[in-house]
Amino acid sequence: MMRTLLILLAGLVVVLAIFGFWLKHQVYAPLAVPPALARLEVQPGAPWQVMAEVLESGRLFSAYPVVLRIQPGVKWRVLVVQLKARGLIRHEVVFLYLAQFSGKKGRHKHGIHYFHRPLNAIGVLAEIVKPGRKAEQNIVLLPPGKNIWEVAAILEEKGVVDQIKFVRLAFDPVFVKGLGLPGNSVEGYLFPDSYDMPRGKGARWAITKMVGRFLAGYKKLQPLARRRGLSMDRVVILASIVVKEAGPGERKKIASVILNRLNHRDRRGRLTPMPLAMDPTIIYGVLLVKNRGRLRRATPNNVDFVVTKGFNLTKAHLQDPRNPYNTYQHPGLPPSPIASPGLASLRAVLEPDQTPYLYFVAKNDGTNTHHFSTGPAEHSLAVNCYQRRNQASCRRLRRRLERRPGP
Repeated sequence: MMRTLLILLAGLVVVLAIFGFWLKHQVYAPLAVPPALARLEVQPGAPWQVMAEVLESGRLFSAYPVVLRIQPGVKWRVLVVQLKARGLIRHEVVFLYLAQFSGKKGRHKHGIHYFHRPLNAIGVLAEIVKPGRKAEQNIVLLPPGKNIWEVAAILEEKGVVDQIKFVRLAFDPVFVKGLGLPGNSVEGYLFPDSYDMPRGKGARWAITKMVGRFLAGYKKLQPLARRRGLSMDRVVILASIVVKEAGPGERKKIASVILNRLNHRDRRGRLTPMPLAMDPTIIYGVLLVKNRGRLRRATPNNVDFVVTKGFNLTKAHLQDPRNPYNTYQHPGLPPSPIASPGLASLRAVLEPDQTPYLYFVAKNDGTNTHHFSTGPAEHSLAVNCYQRRNQASCRRLRRRLERRPGP
């Protein structure tokens, strides 16, 4: 009998210990916020209105607060349900009991609240019982892969800068040198992230803020870059190509192809770099010429810059040797970055997959993925299959893949 009681007691202790650890995790462990700009509004009797744009990497937004507006009259239980629905708390019941025992149940204050990561139940509860703010931040979202002209348009739309002044300053070599950057523009160094940018701050303030955030983020990657023998400008140029070519799941594989082409050796082991042959670099060179012309002809508050979206690349563009960004015609890297990469693309260049691939082509099947090849014969089949929809090439490609060794 005594032995049975001891076993039951030991089991109870184990169960209580497990429950205690679980409860501690629910209350104190930080929550990851989805990689999005989430603007959350709680209104009586209405669902939350959410504005979200998913970006390259959730790790980019460590400084960005989730914005929560609580309107007067919102019931406590409705608020808790919505906190759980939007991922601000892990468990409604645990949060309700936490509020009950701490004496804060139902004491939420209307107004605008900001939740900074990392989040936990204690922090969320502490924020919603504080008086909310009256003025909302001017949050500007800069996705990865945008170039200077696209960033200028986003900032002008949010009332932060005049895009003509922004572009002129972004290509001012004296200003660029003062920021401690290589090259003659800030292209590649306008760090993609979420920013609080008050209206009317101006181009100098905005560029300095974005470049400062890039330098702070790159500082963590600098030891890795040194070990690989890569300078900052080279890393950024490579990463800017990766961000334009790769989807989230293929950055490291795309980076390996680019590096394999640059470091290609012939059968005797001699270094024989291959042209990168990347379409986005050509497009950037064309945009650079076109937009310089438009900037010269611009009148105050009246300019329509050419952007990447909707740009049609022609055979003449591919064969034009006058374009220094034409990586079909000119070996090595382009003269400068072609867009702003995020941390994920920068890290992909410094920690690429180890692959034998030298070619890739988009599958154009809605998956945002590519077919990777080691030689020109397979690549030609892949181009005919995925780009030209040639069924005979697709059948030959499948037979070749069945014979391919390894993964």
